[in-house]
Amino acid sequence: MRDICLLANVTQQRHELTDNAPPTVNVRTISIRRGDRLYSQGQTGSVYAVRLGFFKTRILNSHLREQVTGFYMPGALVGADVLALGQHGDDAVALEDGEACEMACTSLVGQAQKNNDTRHQLQRILGQEISRLHHTTQRLRDTVAVQRVVGLLLDLSDAFALRGYSARSFLLRMTRNEMASYLGLSIETVSRILSRLQNHGLLQIQGKLVNLTDTKALQDILEQNGNVAGID
Repeated sequence: MRDICLLANVTQQRHELTDNAPPTVNVRTISIRRGDRLYSQGQTGSVYAVRLGFFKTRILNSHLREQVTGFYMPGALVGADVLALGQHGDDAVALEDGEACEMACTSLVGQAQKNNDTRHQLQRILGQEISRLHHTTQRLRDTVAVQRVVGLLLDLSDAFALRGYSARSFLLRMTRNEMASYLGLSIETVSRILSRLQNHGLLQIQGKLVNLTDTKALQDILEQNGNVAGID
């Protein structure tokens, strides 16, 4: 999958082939440990793409209570809000040891202004992020609890499949509490729904490993064609 790291590398290579001036794209790879922040709310200057590992974004309220706003895996762009707002509106935290590609906003915007390929790729990346946010907001607004849980599992399934991994069997890098925070539910509700989905034979859970045994039935629940009332 093309990500912002590749975009920067291609832009720089083209620049080096056509101009003897120093490269203008500032890119570096950051190694990060589980639990550390990739960036903090209010920070300025850079956007990031996940190379390895999983990350969450979160907002801390005045009582330091966490509200999870997103989950990101390799290939995903994190912190795109800085391009519009001038600063990050949340924190990005590693859910496991990983790596991210950091690129200075000034370099990215400058290259997009000079290079059509860079501009088109940036527009595509930002368009995908806007679409993801709209999709998430709509689902949280218009669905009941079981559909939110199922929707997250199917989103993860699709994302793993897109990256060449199994769509049916994968690890949940987030905790139940983080899932609940993201979905706007209590941890008790999330745990109860996962248990009932397992009891109905739609999935199997062993620790963090999830196996989706009946994706059609899960999709039916998401589309309100299944027995939502019996599980929620």
